[in-house]
Amino acid sequence: FVELVDKYEWDFVQLQINYYDWEADNAKAYYKALEERNIPCIVMEPVRGGALVHLTDEADAMLKSLRPDLSVPSWAMRFVASLDGVLCVLSGMTDENALEDNISALSDSEPFTEADRNAVFKAAQMLIDAKTLPCTIPFRPPPFTLKQFLNSAKNFFIIISIPPPFSWRHK
Repeated sequence: FVELVDKYEWDFVQLQINYYDWEADNAKAYYKALEERNIPCIVMEPVRGGALVHLTDEADAMLKSLRPDLSVPSWAMRFVASLDGVLCVLSGMTDENALEDNISALSDSEPFTEADRNAVFKAAQMLIDAKTLPCTIPFRPPPFTLKQFLNSAKNFFIIISIPPPFSWRHK
């Protein structure tokens, strides 16, 4: 990865980043390589193809106990948005509730703290220990014509741009 990044001049790089893959799939090292070179990052799979919507019962309960006002998937959105150098977050949603939740999560003015980071990493470890998340299997919606897709209120794809200065920067 580093050789490829160093070989060309990049305007940005798109990476799969989420708190589960941060250590488990080396996302941290890829992100750090971009950060060291001041290359902006577009994040895909912040909720790991929907796998971080519901964790283990224990991990869900832990996150809810810390911030009862937040949904479990909002922790994933807030984690990636807190990273310096993130240009935007690409998040696919299949219903309006998920869309509204993602918008709400990224509109939250509370900073993503060190305690929050520790909580998501603990949740990730609970998933690893439970062996419930072996790989990313992205949701594939049924085929649509363009007209059906554009007229459907049940299929969303959102690009969330994070304008500088972003108030969630890790403290």
